[in-house]
Amino acid sequence: DQIKAVRTALDYVRSVVKDTCSGGTGETLELTFDHNQWRQYTSPAIKTANILAKIIAMDGDLSRLDDDMFYSLVINNIHDDTLIYGSAVGLEPQVSPGKQKFCPYAFHVREEQRVRAFDLSTGYDYQLNSTEWYHKPRVADYSNVSILEDIVQDTLDPNVTASDIIRQPSATYEDGHWTYPYFDCQGGDIWMTTYSSPILALDASGAITFRGVATIDIELTNLDINQCDVNDSEVSQALDVFRGTHNCQDTTSFQCLQCPRGCDSCEDATPCLYQISDAVQAIVVFLISVMIVGCLVVSLVTFLNRKNLIIKTASPIFLLIMCFGSILMCCSVYVMYGEVDSLACKIQIWPFHLGLVLTYGALLIKTWRISVIFKSGGTTKRINLPDKALLQRMVPLVVVTVAYLTAWEILGPPQAVTVKTSADLKFFVCETRWWTYGAFGAEALMLLFGVYLCFTVRKAPAHFNESKFITWATYNAIILGSFILMLTQFVGMSGGPDVVFVLLMAQQQVFVTIPMCLIFVPKFWALHKGSSPGESGHSYSNQAVTITGRVKPSLAPSSSRFSESVAVVMTKGVAVQCNPEDFFLTSGIQLESASPNTLRVPGAHHCPHPPSPLVRLSAKVAPLPQPDSNGLSRQPAATTDA
Repeated sequence: DQIKAVRTALDYVRSVVKDTCSGGTGETLELTFDHNQWRQYTSPAIKTANILAKIIAMDGDLSRLDDDMFYSLVINNIHDDTLIYGSAVGLEPQVSPGKQKFCPYAFHVREEQRVRAFDLSTGYDYQLNSTEWYHKPRVADYSNVSILEDIVQDTLDPNVTASDIIRQPSATYEDGHWTYPYFDCQGGDIWMTTYSSPILALDASGAITFRGVATIDIELTNLDINQCDVNDSEVSQALDVFRGTHNCQDTTSFQCLQCPRGCDSCEDATPCLYQISDAVQAIVVFLISVMIVGCLVVSLVTFLNRKNLIIKTASPIFLLIMCFGSILMCCSVYVMYGEVDSLACKIQIWPFHLGLVLTYGALLIKTWRISVIFKSGGTTKRINLPDKALLQRMVPLVVVTVAYLTAWEILGPPQAVTVKTSADLKFFVCETRWWTYGAFGAEALMLLFGVYLCFTVRKAPAHFNESKFITWATYNAIILGSFILMLTQFVGMSGGPDVVFVLLMAQQQVFVTIPMCLIFVPKFWALHKGSSPGESGHSYSNQAVTITGRVKPSLAPSSSRFSESVAVVMTKGVAVQCNPEDFFLTSGIQLESASPNTLRVPGAHHCPHPPSPLVRLSAKVAPLPQPDSNGLSRQPAATTDA
């Protein structure tokens, strides 16, 4: 850091040149050092300031001095010793009568070996607050300055009165001010440091007032910076202000510096690690946060509308599980923020893999229920698959996932390893071992089973087209998900951690955003419209909608138990649903809403005889078997003619 600071300072000094600077002393280098070696060169400034203060004490101003006298003063200050580059006298308004600003200045012209003098106020306004050599003494506190009393006595007149006593504030070295190094543009046009001694006076009340400054300048442009210690045999030089500021070792032996972090070997301080972009990481985190908020909003809307037919037929509990799994997958990106370490690798596998199993497990278990129903379409067996039964079948899937991740953490925990970009810069990623391949392989088999289920229900007229959207979501996870994973391995590893982090965000778009849109957008749109898509905008009131999308009149309330569930046994039929979780088989039979206790069938339009009106059908009907406490179905004995 010190070397960098020195380089920055030197580059700044070189950048300031006469041709590009503006008038004044605004180009300042805040470098502090001990000025005591230059104390002896401040005497001309202090003496000049006190001489002018004496004249002001006697006359009230400097009217007795013309311009030539002022120029003679500053030229005389630099003639005696060439170490002093320049000298000036800057005055407050009207100290020299008729002049608001007056600052005679003399300096050495080295290449011409002569001295030049001019009024500095024609180059820039030295009375501005930005001019350190004038402003700092101007606002300093001089209440502790000593006041000298001189008695002027005429030898011809021994009588001395009080009026002959001259009272004058006398400035010392401590009352002056050393400036930071600055570039004196349109003055000496070099880098210098200035010592200013104040010109002081007493006002009518006896208070000390500031009337100007007398200065000397020390040139810094050609100053040799010697940081070595002064030997006993050496005499300290006037410009040895940097002596003893080195960082060298006590001996002259070499000491190897530590290479930058991540470097196996080095010749200089060139970094070997990839510098992560805070902007890229922040954008990704923001997008993931938006996704999580979106999932929370979807969960809230689903919960509030859980009793609505549109949401209820899609099993709200599994929709909420899907939202929770999606949030878990998004949280896995937070873990990988910044520089990856082994702890992040150990944590990341839990939200990602568990979230993926919950999200797609909920979709597949719903698809499995539709598949089982359609496979049973030609039998007389009752299909009873409530949400509770599906949850029981999903628990083993979650348990197996947790057991696998636990074994992974214990037997072969993920570790951060170093890889290189195409620019030969190192960065850290989570290593890929057979545990990783095993997890992705098992999830791929689960999704492939989902593809099979989707194939079996491809012709199902599912309500809100849910089976179709589940199919699309599964295909998307397999195809695009595999593509993103391969892209991360082959492109991300050569691009660096920023590219890998962006691809992690893209992975969440594939596994979370697209499935969430496919499953929930049609449902929320139907909620907004008040009808189901694909039904030409018709709204069904007092009608039951089966899980496969069939619409039928609801059973009218009855005092008998027939209103709960009724089974009509036939040899051929198609599946319909009375209640969301109960199915029975019938063959072209429908309930007539006008006669809730009567089963009717349409006339035989396919027969060669003319169509007949609706005829009454008599049949034996009985309540469906109800599961007992052990989950077994028991058949009621009572039957009824209908």
